[in-house]
Amino acid sequence: MSLGWTVAVAMLGPCPALFGATASRLERAAEFYSRAEAQKREIEALPEQERTPQAYQALADAFQKVYLTTPHSYRADDGLFAVAEIYSAMMRRFGADPWREKAAAAYGFLIKEYPHSPLSAEAKTKLAELPAASAAAPAEAGPRHKIPEVADVRHWSLPDATRVIVSLEAEVSVKSERLANPERIFFDIHNTRPAPEWRNKTLPVGDDRVKQIRVAETQLGVTRVVIDLNSDVEESLSTLSNPPRVVVELKPRTAAAKAAGPPVRPEPKADAPPAASELAATPPPPPAKAAVVKPAVVRGSGQQNLIRALGLKISRVVIDPGHGGHDTGTVGPAGLMEKDLVLDIATRLGKLITARLGSEVVFTRTDDTFVALEERTAGANEKQADLFLSIHANSSRAVSARGVETYYLNLTADREALEVAARENASSQKSVHELQDLVTRITLTEKIAESREFALQVQRSLYGAMAKDNVALRNRGVRKAPFVVLIGARMPSVLAEISFLSNPRDERLLKTASHRQKIAEALLQGLTGYCRTLSRVEVAAK
Repeated sequence: MSLGWTVAVAMLGPCPALFGATASRLERAAEFYSRAEAQKREIEALPEQERTPQAYQALADAFQKVYLTTPHSYRADDGLFAVAEIYSAMMRRFGADPWREKAAAAYGFLIKEYPHSPLSAEAKTKLAELPAASAAAPAEAGPRHKIPEVADVRHWSLPDATRVIVSLEAEVSVKSERLANPERIFFDIHNTRPAPEWRNKTLPVGDDRVKQIRVAETQLGVTRVVIDLNSDVEESLSTLSNPPRVVVELKPRTAAAKAAGPPVRPEPKADAPPAASELAATPPPPPAKAAVVKPAVVRGSGQQNLIRALGLKISRVVIDPGHGGHDTGTVGPAGLMEKDLVLDIATRLGKLITARLGSEVVFTRTDDTFVALEERTAGANEKQADLFLSIHANSSRAVSARGVETYYLNLTADREALEVAARENASSQKSVHELQDLVTRITLTEKIAESREFALQVQRSLYGAMAKDNVALRNRGVRKAPFVVLIGARMPSVLAEISFLSNPRDERLLKTASHRQKIAEALLQGLTGYCRTLSRVEVAAK
């Protein structure tokens, strides 16, 4: 809401007359509410520290869209209440300003427009519980320039490297330096400031290479990120765009690098401050050896260009067409079998990956053959694959059910997710007494965070591509469930439910070659979107 909640509702005025509530608007409003609920589940699946103000605001906008479509939707008051609750959560998470005022306005608007709704009484209670408004700050003359923020800092502990990704709101210049006693790397991101939740923040890491990451605004317009090291490492730092981010990858120093001696560092000054004070208000002057990090360059030609441009080392992708042989999977009302549908889409996707990424593609099956669930990830591990994507079609007792959703491996109490997992796990050879071993393997997996990121990218691309021609399609979001086919994978792995084969309309679409190709293209977009988050890039020389 670029104009803010209070301005947006003021422009609407009182609820329009009932003649504006056409059947199509009511249907769209209900669909928008379902999409917002899925978006909410997607955000709630993230750790709290990864939930940004931008994500919360987008969620508030999604729920507000229900009322904006038609105030006569039976979900309109639910949507308004959800908006108010989101702003209340932002107030508690990020501080009172400006979220307290937005929450109060949203509660007040709900009370005024829907006085007879059961939620109106609850809104009155919530409104009374809001903290008192602080004194208004004096208005500034002229528009205020907004400094881009460092929106997020994330890290992954991989078997051979530690990866740190700093997400930015705009492309900026970065200067880096390495210091000793104690070993640490820091880089200054100019013309930025940390988002409120990242100011003076310490993020524990605790693996063999990195102790912790510290973030602070050392002076106006300069954000400093310090990586405290646990061992001797080689660092690779680069900036990427779309979206803008700084990527650091830390690996143990090779024998050749150790033989060449320690990394070159500027001589410390006699009055240099201790490591803990590197985040003080006044930073040291820029070191002589600091260099502006430049975007990754592309060298060579042909299929490898995109790999280098995206910063990939994705050499092998396993595509798993679900079911096969006597295991038909879901069968549509007109007889389309899931095993045939997903094999065709997988074949199309494999051709796209080979042609556009130049990566090797391995299929868990290439014909109508039954392959045990446990053998699929075991084969991917044996092939030392970099990614694992399992393709399925959904089913529901409600023939009207529609939409796409993407899963990653984890435990859950979500009834719908467990039903999907139970259906897809039906062919597993595992017995009940092995359940505890399965649970242990799920909770100890090192790939949950990476798989969730992979799932987010696949879901975003899958829904974005398919919703263009079908505004009623539901975004069912990213979900977690205990899928046997994903257990034990040593690489990021997800399971995509590309449509509801039980829906007659979707079944008709899924029978067409053009729609299957569109799904394959969308899955490729999700895969490359995930690859863009990886940091193995060449850095251009100065």
